[in-house]
Amino acid sequence: MHVLYIHGFNSAGFGNKVDAWREAFGAHTVINPTLPVQPAAAMTLLRYLVKKLQGPDFCVMGSSLGGFYALNLAKEFSVKTLLINGAIKDVAYGLDYAKNPLTNYKTDELYHWTDADFAAIRAMELTDADWAAVQPHVFAYLDADDEVLPSPQIHAFLQAKGIYAKMFPGGDHRFQHMAEAILDFKARP
Repeated sequence: MHVLYIHGFNSAGFGNKVDAWREAFGAHTVINPTLPVQPAAAMTLLRYLVKKLQGPDFCVMGSSLGGFYALNLAKEFSVKTLLINGAIKDVAYGLDYAKNPLTNYKTDELYHWTDADFAAIRAMELTDADWAAVQPHVFAYLDADDEVLPSPQIHAFLQAKGIYAKMFPGGDHRFQHMAEAILDFKARP
C-alpha cells in the first residue's frame, strides 16, 4: 500500500501519525509532504501528488484539516481515503482565528490566512451530491474526546451520509487509537 499522508492545520508532514503508518506499511511507501499554509497552494501540490502516485494500491490519509483536503481529493480522483479526526464541513468557520498571525508549532513558520484563503476553503465544502460520490471510498476514524472537533456530531453526520465511520472511546485530537485504526483499515475492502 502506498499512502499520501496529509497533515492538519498549523502542523507539518512529520509526527506520530505518519510514523505509525510508516511502521505498518514501510517507510518507503508513505509520502508525507509539509504543505504550503495557503489552501489553494496546498491543494495544487496534493492534486499533483495524487496524479503521480495514484494506482490500485494507493490511498490518501488526512488528519484534521488534512481530512478536509483528503475528502476533496476523494471527490476529484475517487481514491480510497482515510480520515483521522478529520474536519469535514464548515471548516472556514472553525478556523476563523487564522486571520491573526500564527506560528506553525512544528516548523516555526509565521503566517496568517487571508480572505482569499477562507474563500478557497469555503469553495471546497462538499455538497450532498459530493458526499454521495465519495461514500464508497471514504473511511473515518475518530476519538470520542477530541477537544478540537466535535467527534460525536461528525460520527453521526458521516453515518447519515453512508460513510464508514468508527469512533473510539476517549482519546483526543492527536488520535490515540492509530494501531486499532490501522488494523481496521487493513480489513476494509
